[in-house]
Amino acid sequence: MKRSPRANGHDLEPTVRELRGSLANLRAASEALDLLAPPDESADARSLRAVVLAEAARLSGIVDHLGAALLPLERPARGRRALGDLISELAREAQTDLDLPIDLEAPPPDVRLANGAALVAALLGALGRLRRDFAVGHLALRARLHQGLVALDLLWPASEPELWRLRESHAELLSGGSRGESPLRDVVQAMGGEVWLTVDRAAASAALRLLLPPA
Repeated sequence: MKRSPRANGHDLEPTVRELRGSLANLRAASEALDLLAPPDESADARSLRAVVLAEAARLSGIVDHLGAALLPLERPARGRRALGDLISELAREAQTDLDLPIDLEAPPPDVRLANGAALVAALLGALGRLRRDFAVGHLALRARLHQGLVALDLLWPASEPELWRLRESHAELLSGGSRGESPLRDVVQAMGGEVWLTVDRAAASAALRLLLPPA
């Protein structure tokens, strides 16, 4: 018996989500290569990095088109939330529940994310660990569109030995919350994105970075 297109689409949903997460990793690695490139890098090396960046962006577009074609009901409209609303809710809850102020930059307009409630809860769990275990007392949140993905950066000042401790415990930070909510990494990857911790010893700062596909 021939199966309906919708059934086939739902069968492929885990594959599409895995592709999105892998491409988010690839694009994150490409960004890191750009940041770590030496000033005297050869023209050939710059060209190769440009190819990686361009192909990662092209593949992301292909996967987005594939997801739209196969999974037209992948994200119900009621599950979509405006990015600005999610950021405001996160800042409000962090201030009220964690005594952790967040400075906000205006997010890009007309951008929505799926699974917003779970994302806010998971972020609050990770921020609770930062507040409790690393005495983080203030954050800045920046949101922007980067090659078709929503990039969220939560930044705070940090110096040694905190940076070393963060590097050692980054897996625990992303894989467990402070109040029993779903782990941040699991929530972000279920949305087709990726999250990681960055530390910058030169700037004495650290950040949580999320790359998410818009809904």
